[in-house]
Amino acid sequence: MDIRDITFSYYLKNKQKKYLPADWMNGSILEIGAGLDNYSSLVHNKNYTACDMDITLGASIKRFVQADISFLPFKPGTFDWFIANSILEHVPDPQSVLNQLALIVREGGLVSIPVLDSFPFLYDPVNWILKKLNRNPVNFGIHGFGHISMHYRTKWEEMFDQAGFVTIKAIPSRINLFAALEFFIISLFLSHKEYTLLMNSLHGFSSKNKQFAPRLLGFIKMVVRPFYYLLYKAGFDLKGSIGYMYYLKKSSNLKNNY
Repeated sequence: MDIRDITFSYYLKNKQKKYLPADWMNGSILEIGAGLDNYSSLVHNKNYTACDMDITLGASIKRFVQADISFLPFKPGTFDWFIANSILEHVPDPQSVLNQLALIVREGGLVSIPVLDSFPFLYDPVNWILKKLNRNPVNFGIHGFGHISMHYRTKWEEMFDQAGFVTIKAIPSRINLFAALEFFIISLFLSHKEYTLLMNSLHGFSSKNKQFAPRLLGFIKMVVRPFYYLLYKAGFDLKGSIGYMYYLKKSSNLKNNY
């Protein structure tokens, strides 16, 4: 257990576990740009591998590879599936990354991305205004930090097709108001590095405190989960969709093209 277990955002991700197809549990999975909010604790798969540039993530993930996702260091056909959760919008050439993934995986993958078609003002007000003015998106905003490759749905789907993927399903994703506020408040007080160090510190207790912190987090979790349940049931989604979750399969003519 780590600090993520007591956040509302992580509670929502647990609720989204149903989005992972059941047959994935028997295959090898690569998550690119895994970051702090990764799927490692949801997959429970000995063949799960996380890839990220932040080496500190390796302290909490058993199978971890430090690499730039623009240059993925894997052989063709290494994995069955991939997960790219809110990462493609952060790379300058998402088409190149998708092309690599089409070679690395045997079956397909899951892509979660924000789209320019429709997302609420509170998600990224700076780029929301620029969109209304027909201007190009910029690399900042309350939730828009690092969004250097923002596109409409049709453009993303063209890139999937060009890489050799077929869209099986596209599910609109929304952001809960409470989760958005939680993220914003945390960002005011903790930098990404500080949050990483805090999380990793929970995996390296001294022998004296080895049992205390997990028990404390477990107690906090028991207290806040009923509150989170009520918030989840109440909804409070921001108006509009922030993006889409795509399920992709490789085209049959590319399946064995290694």
